[in-house]
Amino acid sequence: MYGTLYIPPTSDLQIWRNIKHSTGIDLALNCNYDKIVTGEFNINQLNNTINDKIGSLLTQFSLHQFISEPTYVTEHSSSLLDLILVSNQLSVLFTDVGVPLLEQVRYHLPVIGLLHHSSKPSTSYKRKIFLHDKGDF
Repeated sequence: MYGTLYIPPTSDLQIWRNIKHSTGIDLALNCNYDKIVTGEFNINQLNNTINDKIGSLLTQFSLHQFISEPTYVTEHSSSLLDLILVSNQLSVLFTDVGVPLLEQVRYHLPVIGLLHHSSKPSTSYKRKIFLHDKGDF
C-alpha cells in the first residue's frame, strides 16, 4: 500500500492528531501488505533534537524512515523535510536524494526509492480449442 502526505508548514497539532487517528492508516495497517508513506512533512529531521511528532508516528505505525540527507536547500540553510517511511525495511533496496529539477536559489530535492517487489509467477493453463468454422459437418 502506498500513500503520500503534505503537511503545510503552518500546521498546528490538530493535523498530527488527525494523522494518528486516520482510518485510512488504520485500514492499511490491518492488511498484510508492505506500507509506504512518502511526502513533505515540513519538520526538519536534521536537527539534533528528537522530534516527537515524526518519532511517535514511526513508533505507532511501526514504520522506518530512510532519508538522511537534506531535501530542501536555501541560500543559507538546508533541511530534511521530505521522507520515505516504510513498514518493511527489507522491501527497500535503495533510497537517495536526487539532484534539483529546477535552477533556483531555493529548491526541493526529489527523494528516490527502489523497492523490492516479489510477484507470484503467472500460471499457464492447458486449453482445448475447438475450431468450429473448420469442422466438416
